[in-house]
Amino acid sequence: VWANRAAGASVGLEPDQLIGRHCYEIWHGRSEPCEGCPVAEAMKTQKVCEKEISTPDGRMWFIKGYPVYDSDGKLVGAVEITQDITRRKQAERSLRESQQIISTLVSNLPGMVYRCRADEHRTMEFVSDGCYRLTGYEPSALVHNKEVSFGQLIHPEDKDRVMAEVKKALEEKRPYELTYRITTAEEEQKWVWERGRGVYSPEAELLYLEGLITDISEQKGTEDALRTIEEKYKAAVELSADNIYIVDAETKQIVEVNQALLNLLGYTAEEMRQLTLYNFVAHPPEDINTRIDEVIKKGKAFIGERRYRRKDGSLVDVEVSASVFTAGTRRLLCVVSRDITERKRVEEKLRLLATRDELTGFLNRRSGILVLEKMMKLAKRDGSKLSICFIDVDDLKDVNDTYGHMEGDRLLKTLAGFIRESLRDTDVVCRLGGDEFLLIFPQCSMDQAEVVWARVESRINAYNKSRLKPYEIKVSRGFAEYDPEKVKSVYGFIGIADERMYRDKRG
Repeated sequence: VWANRAAGASVGLEPDQLIGRHCYEIWHGRSEPCEGCPVAEAMKTQKVCEKEISTPDGRMWFIKGYPVYDSDGKLVGAVEITQDITRRKQAERSLRESQQIISTLVSNLPGMVYRCRADEHRTMEFVSDGCYRLTGYEPSALVHNKEVSFGQLIHPEDKDRVMAEVKKALEEKRPYELTYRITTAEEEQKWVWERGRGVYSPEAELLYLEGLITDISEQKGTEDALRTIEEKYKAAVELSADNIYIVDAETKQIVEVNQALLNLLGYTAEEMRQLTLYNFVAHPPEDINTRIDEVIKKGKAFIGERRYRRKDGSLVDVEVSASVFTAGTRRLLCVVSRDITERKRVEEKLRLLATRDELTGFLNRRSGILVLEKMMKLAKRDGSKLSICFIDVDDLKDVNDTYGHMEGDRLLKTLAGFIRESLRDTDVVCRLGGDEFLLIFPQCSMDQAEVVWARVESRINAYNKSRLKPYEIKVSRGFAEYDPEKVKSVYGFIGIADERMYRDKRG
């Protein structure tokens, strides 16, 4: 019988278009009254009635019916107030869904979500279900400190630190993050990690604390175990006799170094960390870079010999093993080296024993012939001069038989000294056999070789005149000059000098 403008607008009509029509037809698209219609109920019960109703178009309506009386108190109709609550209902549904999601997330978080006061007891106003898994107490036991306060659960040795760190974070109005120990209802000690923040009013007044506390006992145990392993590893590295250091593969900067390498090179740890490989590896930079690139590309360790330069400038030979590994975004090399100076000394001694005559220090027969072969090839190629002298110590057998072999050895060593003092730096001497020697004179004609030999004879003559021994040193010698057209082999060349030596002996 009457409708205001809002009633018409709710269905897209003018108010007068609603007159004479039923409300259930207008708003609900029905041909008969709605079940439980609040207007019908208001007239029936003569009380105010209200109800939420959905329409076929998916909209939600809040309907309130008021009974209307005439002046005699007789019921004559009803007033219906209709409100579109679709958006409100959608918001309520979204809120319920969000609350359900948040509740599910909180319940499944690996720890306890809390809201508490910023007091010494950490008085809880809300704790999630994770409280029981973490502390062994039901959430209700901690809320308002009903059975126990969370502050009581914090380990006594950690509590002052925890409170101080939280207080400092609140003063600086920043989140706090800390680890500490708690004691559970079963008297079990756990390590926990907590992250929280203060919640403030618009007037910047602290209202409460909110955060998450989670069990990290297993992680902490692993970290402690790793720390123990790391400490043992570092101790092993420090005590190792091998030289160990870490270097950045990109910058070649030294990152870590053990005491053995410091002792070897003479630097302090601080000085070493200021160095790059180029400062102490005594090889060209391009060679160092190539070796490192090979290790990185092939993924295999480099094993070989290198030479290091000490702080005092002296050099030391080392055997090196280098492999690549990554730490975060950095590519590093672990280098293990060992001082092989003594080994090199022994190897050199063995090499000399293999190539040298032990008594005189001259080359032995095999090495001497190899050297002569190379010099013959060189002389043939560049047309240079090459001469040799074959010498034989006369009467050595008589000295051995009369004065003993040790005296014979002394004779040979004395002669070797005269030869060594008289020859040029480029000349080579080898002992062919017991009393036979071969002198090699590169870049030298036979006449020039005889001049050099004359210096040896001069020393022999002076020695014999001194009468230091009951015998004289006597030698026979034969010279030969290399002619590639006539001499075809090293033994043929030596044979010429040998034959001339025998002529000298017979003469």
